[in-house]
Amino acid sequence: MPICSTVKSYSLLVFTFCISAWMFLGNLGTYALWDDEAETALGAKGVLATGDTTALIGHNVNARRGGINLRDMADRLTPPLPTYLMALSFKIGKADAYFSRLPFALLGLAATGLMMGWLARTKTSFQVMLCFAFALLGNVSFFLYFRQGRYYGLALFLGIALFLLYLKGLETPWKRLLYSFLSFMLFFSHPIIFAQVQAIIALDWVLFERKDRVLPRSREILEMILPCILLSIPLLLVWNPFLVKSKEYMDQVSIGDRMILIWWNFRDLFRAEFIPLLSLVLAPWAYWKTRNRAILRSVCAIAVVVLITSMITYQRVSVTSVADVRYEIIAIVAGFVLSVAVFVTLSKSLGSFGLFLIPLLLWSGIGTGSFFFTGQLAFPPLQFWQELISPCEEPYTPVAQWVNKNIPAESTVLVFPEYMMYPLMFHAPQAVYAWQLENGFEPQFANLDDIHFRGRRAPDYLIVFGPDSSDVRFHLQTLFQGRISYQEVTRINTFWKDLYRPEIFWRTFSSIRISEPSQGIVIFRLQTL
Repeated sequence: MPICSTVKSYSLLVFTFCISAWMFLGNLGTYALWDDEAETALGAKGVLATGDTTALIGHNVNARRGGINLRDMADRLTPPLPTYLMALSFKIGKADAYFSRLPFALLGLAATGLMMGWLARTKTSFQVMLCFAFALLGNVSFFLYFRQGRYYGLALFLGIALFLLYLKGLETPWKRLLYSFLSFMLFFSHPIIFAQVQAIIALDWVLFERKDRVLPRSREILEMILPCILLSIPLLLVWNPFLVKSKEYMDQVSIGDRMILIWWNFRDLFRAEFIPLLSLVLAPWAYWKTRNRAILRSVCAIAVVVLITSMITYQRVSVTSVADVRYEIIAIVAGFVLSVAVFVTLSKSLGSFGLFLIPLLLWSGIGTGSFFFTGQLAFPPLQFWQELISPCEEPYTPVAQWVNKNIPAESTVLVFPEYMMYPLMFHAPQAVYAWQLENGFEPQFANLDDIHFRGRRAPDYLIVFGPDSSDVRFHLQTLFQGRISYQEVTRINTFWKDLYRPEIFWRTFSSIRISEPSQGIVIFRLQTL
């Protein structure tokens, strides 16, 4: 490669990396943690206090969905590695939204560096690097998932590292041992994504690498899998989904449900803008034009992600109408490969006009496919950049501030909807959050106060996000046979829903102004009659 071309390519990578750093880290701690993030952060607080993923966080109990994840008052369902990583971040910094998300955002920056290093090492053409830069900066979902205090960023980073290690070759023992150790870490970040990555690599080797690489010997295979197994066994004796109540959900997903999930998981890859729909539409033409095996490999990887997610997940189609796309985030990486291969072919066919057209397609709703689902032409990267400059309003921060200022310590609070309790439990922990558990007897809950059980004791305060405040208040007053009443204390005129989650189809990039009082948040106080 000529020197001038090399300088141009490296300058492009450095520029792209700097923009990526802003997209990963800009205003990272501005928003309060939403419910799943808060559950991880509460677990991290428990780790700091006890060394274990305890559910007892001060005077509160972190028991989502009635404690389906608990055994002996500790979380034994959630893979523990992200929680311990967040606890380390809290130890280094402090327990807040910024340090909840920081390690995962830094992993996003590291993953970007790994991919760029791969491009530089393979001496890829400037045209390929340019298409990669457009695909990367145009994929808002990639950045959003790394900006969350959840397993997403850790699992994505480990998946990318394993893919690149596999592509580089596993000829030496240290590479095979590293592969095994990274696999172990991925398994305890998220088992479904672990299964996807291993299946993608195994299928890719069978279909595309078997003829070009020597079949690994038995000792080499053992070096790749045995350390992972030996490290996993003791942890599986502690954190195991089959040893908690959540195992009951697995039997509630029928074969028919899984057929529906195959369609949902495929459809929502594009609704969530993981993969530009146009790249898949143009893939047959691009392959016919170039016979580039990267196109086939990426399509096979996407198919594996869809099938494994549909077969393993215990999502129930009766209670939702969209796929749990968070389990499919590794498809974003396959989408990068597919997009670059397809759009490099397109740019070569269209000449200089193609280089102008590619960002327009990759960054618009026409290329991503969102236009065909919503009927609205949007440019998600531009929307996201605007949000980074001017963040949206969100509901938890003003409510947590009001609770911290106005509610006496250890007063009891009921939050509706229930999932919106957990951000308040993290950001306003002096209150005791009520009614997470059902009334059936479980030995592990025997020593808990009555306020944690639904209907046993009336909470001191009621916080209702959204339009159901009158119904919730009436239900409570009826439940206690008119012996109590809840009087409105204040209204917070912020739109009630948390619309800053990473799923793009559940997200807005600008604040929603409430048009009627029922769209806000209402706080009531108990009055005894």
